[in-house]
Amino acid sequence: MFGIVVCTFIIALLSTCSMRSQSLSKEQVSVRSPEKLDGVYEFVSESTVLTKPTKSAYKRMLPEWAGVWQFQNGYYTRVLMKRRRDNFFDPKKLDDLGFESFAGPYEIVRESVLLKQPYAFHPFNVGGSALLAYRLDGDILTLSQTLHPYIEDPREGTVTIVLRRIK
Repeated sequence: MFGIVVCTFIIALLSTCSMRSQSLSKEQVSVRSPEKLDGVYEFVSESTVLTKPTKSAYKRMLPEWAGVWQFQNGYYTRVLMKRRRDNFFDPKKLDDLGFESFAGPYEIVRESVLLKQPYAFHPFNVGGSALLAYRLDGDILTLSQTLHPYIEDPREGTVTIVLRRIK
């Protein structure tokens, strides 16, 4: 009788562990592999509207700028470059390089995507992160970021990025 009770207890314990393991892996998959976002996208435009420290607005778009974003299995990569980079070899400011690149893991957080940046072209961006609201309308992915000032970057405003899925 005691052996049957112990055996039943062990089976119940193992099945509970198995169910917990399955539920954890399902949660990880849903966070790490949002299938609807996965894919390769070409850059269409980026609009920045600043309210602080001074009011300004600027836009980067095709054909002057080109780039590719890729989301795959919880990781992303982003490359953006100015097609003509006259000051690349004699830059006076960061924009003169005309090149941006970031990569790392991403997570879906409600209606937003959190991009972590362990890899970045510019050393000051390494280890940073960005939380962007996202909307997917057919093949168009729109990402919106609200900028909040902090010590290294006093800007306040919004950045809106439009990408088109490559089929």
